[in-house]
Amino acid sequence: MTQVWKSKTLWVNMLAALALFVSTQFGYQITAEETGLALALINMILRAITNEPLEW
Repeated sequence: MTQVWKSKTLWVNMLAALALFVSTQFGYQITAEETGLALALINMILRAITNEPLEW
C-alpha cells in the first residue's frame, strides 16, 4: 500500500489546483477544455504506471 503523501496522482492534482489559483491571481488563462484534457492524459499515464492502492 502506498501512503497518501507518496501518491503521484495526488501530487499532480494538488499542483493543478495550485496552478489554477496562480493563474487567476496573475491573469494567465487556459481554457477548461485544455485543463481537462491535460489532467485526463496525466492521470491516465499515472494510472498505467501505478500498481498499488492508497493507504488511508
